[in-house]
Amino acid sequence: MIHTIVAKEVHIERVCLRYPKYLGGVIHKRGRVPDQMIAARIAEAIWYSYYKDTIFLCRPYHVALIGDSIWVVKPTAYGNVGYGYVEINRQDGRIIRVIWGK
Repeated sequence: MIHTIVAKEVHIERVCLRYPKYLGGVIHKRGRVPDQMIAARIAEAIWYSYYKDTIFLCRPYHVALIGDSIWVVKPTAYGNVGYGYVEINRQDGRIIRVIWGK
């Protein structure tokens, strides 16, 4: 099904596709969050909603795998940004815990 929206002479087409129920995407053999880089990017996306562009001053991040199932991500430099801490489930990508503050 294709919907066409006309707004100020700009045509935007939105395609609505229906996928089978069994199609859930490809899951890596090490889970949906297989490595440190992906865990750090997910945490950075969460922190961006709180700190905006100042979160980029806190790079690099300390990323550790706890018990082969939970990624823990913390910034190495806090500066005037504050404190951040994120726990991410390695197998399904769920956000377990987010702590932030100044």
